[in-house]
Amino acid sequence: MLKPSIYLLFVPVFLTFAILACAGTALSGVPSFSCPTTVPFTAVPTVLPGTPTLTPAPTQPPATPVSIMTPDDFYVGDWVQVGEAVRFRLRDVMDFPLDDESAYAWVLDVDNIGTTEFEIYPALQMAIIEIVVFDVFEIGTWWSSTDAAADAGVELDGDVYTLAPGESGSYQLAAHAPSGEISRLSLALDGDGNAVNWSNQPNPYC
Repeated sequence: MLKPSIYLLFVPVFLTFAILACAGTALSGVPSFSCPTTVPFTAVPTVLPGTPTLTPAPTQPPATPVSIMTPDDFYVGDWVQVGEAVRFRLRDVMDFPLDDESAYAWVLDVDNIGTTEFEIYPALQMAIIEIVVFDVFEIGTWWSSTDAAADAGVELDGDVYTLAPGESGSYQLAAHAPSGEISRLSLALDGDGNAVNWSNQPNPYC
């Protein structure tokens, strides 16, 4: 008999598209994130009184913004904005080894910055899509389940949620998958294959 975590690999793909057609606000716009880089400061040399200065003293150069846009991956902690409607952030990715697999848990933050209500079904829009097992990348789709949440000691946010303009929400998700290290997670934005993908590591640029 297939375990629930394996069963979920095959079933929800088409189900998700159907769910998104009825629940979940479809988004337009290119997901993006930008932040200033950390520019090393150039120290100002000490000039003794009476010493001629031939060149202007060095000053702190302006920070150069870093911009990330799909199809590139974003990073844990990045606030990813989609158009003028909503922002998403992945945080608190954890793993809980079990006998023959692991339970993984994470939190999705959603911030409605638009002018209309935003509806989301986190448990059927977000999944693990890549795991590193013994230095081998395994690609699949591992969806959230109540069993995985129980094994991780968290409560799954498995409903449809509606955020009013200016309202934010944080949603706890968890999935069973092969024991290893999560490499990538994905959030479906609509039923047409558009998604936000995160690399499970801190942003190295800012």
